[in-house]
Amino acid sequence: MISFVNYMVNKGDFMKLLLSSLFLFLVGCSDIVAPQEYYPFEIETRLQQDENGYYHFPMESYSSTQALVRFTAHTHNPEIQFVYWDCDTQWIYDYMNNDIPVDIINHSSYTDVNGEAHTMFGPQTWMAGDTVQVFVGYLDSIYDVEYFKSFYVILESTDE
Repeated sequence: MISFVNYMVNKGDFMKLLLSSLFLFLVGCSDIVAPQEYYPFEIETRLQQDENGYYHFPMESYSSTQALVRFTAHTHNPEIQFVYWDCDTQWIYDYMNNDIPVDIINHSSYTDVNGEAHTMFGPQTWMAGDTVQVFVGYLDSIYDVEYFKSFYVILESTDE
């Protein structure tokens, strides 16, 4: 160790090393914290909402067995953000005696320049009568703040 110090002193770099270490210590221990920003986070379902907060999706008769609606997350965030979507319901597709779970919501989207992210929700029409919980959120890529919401959708039959 002494030979290393002698080497540093002899080279004239010891003072540079000491000053650099002191500078890094002082800068690294500062209490300066950049302010975080928070943005409103809202969901648009394009569905009617009842007094209990549940949304109602009329499962109209389609030429196929799937009904579709677009959900939109309004992040109000000026930066492009990755938005995740999920729900608690799947249906099972039988392919050659193999049960394959099929999601009824697209799981990811990115915000556009207006801070909006869209996804499609597509339950099967024979699922009428079920209630589905939908989850949506994002982690702010600048401030590391997580935004999250969930809501319920009642799949209603209109053929009764």
